[in-house]
Amino acid sequence: MDKEDLKKAMQDAREMQKGIIEMQERLAQAVVKGLAKNKLVELIMTATGDLVDVKIKQELLKQKTTVIESSIKEAFLDAMSKVKNSLDSEFVNITGSIGT
Repeated sequence: MDKEDLKKAMQDAREMQKGIIEMQERLAQAVVKGLAKNKLVELIMTATGDLVDVKIKQELLKQKTTVIESSIKEAFLDAMSKVKNSLDSEFVNITGSIGT
């Protein structure tokens, strides 16, 4: 690796580090909503995976415990799927801009 290649690699690393910091800031501000299939539980999370709010409709509380648990799990998995999609999208944006 010659001096110019090393210089380019260092510049690319600095760009990636800057991009990662910016991505973390965007993800901390972005909000995703996870819904249970029955629409009776909604979880609101940041795209970094922090739980912001939980909404459970009153009619769900009349159900069996297993139904409540299942609904919460479904909402969580839906929200986490959206978090993963946000992360994947942001990562593509960062890696795609390196070296251009």
